[in-house]
Amino acid sequence: LLRGGVFVAFTSSIIGKRTLREQVEVCEPLLEDRLAFTDKALKSLDAPPSGFGFVEVMAFLVPLYTRLYPSYVSPFGRRREDLLEGLPIDYTANEGNLTMDTGKFRRDRTVVHKGMSYVCEEHLKMSKGDVRLYFTYSKKEKKIVICHIGRHLDTAGTKKRGH
Repeated sequence: LLRGGVFVAFTSSIIGKRTLREQVEVCEPLLEDRLAFTDKALKSLDAPPSGFGFVEVMAFLVPLYTRLYPSYVSPFGRRREDLLEGLPIDYTANEGNLTMDTGKFRRDRTVVHKGMSYVCEEHLKMSKGDVRLYFTYSKKEKKIVICHIGRHLDTAGTKKRGH
């Protein structure tokens, strides 16, 4: 799927769709063996940050699918941060205690997917900019559950952002 020019050719053929959400929804069936998009994640694509489009979303999804997913199903000793070496994205394993102990911030990172509640502290961030992809791994589904793609969610250490 993600090898050679086939995936690149496919993805470039859908960039012309109307919204970022629609573009990701077209790709979703190709990624569903490893990634699960929650309704909340898809909704977060309805109002993407300025300059954040399909290419940037794929810059998150491809390494999540190819580099990080294998570390959940067959851990082999490397730190997840190291698996993204050389890419313009960074991995964070969790949020600070103050953020997660605050009800609103915890709710922002909580989703219900297929009847299960997930708290998504892990996230990828673009090295430049204020965008994140929040996720968690579901042992039950054996998939990475994506909770939010877009603007950095508020934390205890940030000023209130308008969403």
